[in-house]
Amino acid sequence: MRWVNESEFRSAPSNEVGIRKNFSAEVKSQAGKVQFCISSTAADRMGDVIAVNGWKLDAYKSNPVVLWAHDRKQPPIARATKIWTAGNRLYSELEFTPKEMYPFGAMIGDMVREGFLTGVSVGFRPIKHAWNSERQGYDFLESELLEYSVVPVPANPEALLVGSGKKAAAPTSRKSAKPNADAIVASIAKNDDVWLKLAKVILETMADPKR
Repeated sequence: MRWVNESEFRSAPSNEVGIRKNFSAEVKSQAGKVQFCISSTAADRMGDVIAVNGWKLDAYKSNPVVLWAHDRKQPPIARATKIWTAGNRLYSELEFTPKEMYPFGAMIGDMVREGFLTGVSVGFRPIKHAWNSERQGYDFLESELLEYSVVPVPANPEALLVGSGKKAAAPTSRKSAKPNADAIVASIAKNDDVWLKLAKVILETMADPKR
């Protein structure tokens, strides 16, 4: 499978390539798991819409990995324990790796639950699509989900992190923000190598958007 960016797909539409769409997320978590809305029928910044009833999920369910920033060279940071459609949205419940197994995955999970990371991106193969001249974007009528990732930079306004106990909403005061900031500083002090890796991956992702 060859991956292309949105501009390349527009210049040469094909159902033999993979493309990625980013979504902004709100988080809810419970019993160590997090629930995301990973896609919706809202038009994204390119004017494209992915039909929720057109998602093909069988291939993904056979290997339900969740990556960091589409980095296929690194171990997955989580696994999807459930994926389903409801209304005009595609949802997924995921479980991040335990700290003793993969500290980087556990750290990304902590950042998601605390609201420091709120972006997800779906990687899919467009099976059937049509150009919408009124909206100047594509309608993806049938799409095969290949993977999805937690990402630092989101795009679609309607992908929501939905799951539980801790709220991931932005702090309303300096006082409420302080515990989260202290936790991040403490994590940096204890896990320099993990944070350096995170910074490296973010920089590489920004330098090469096709990853």
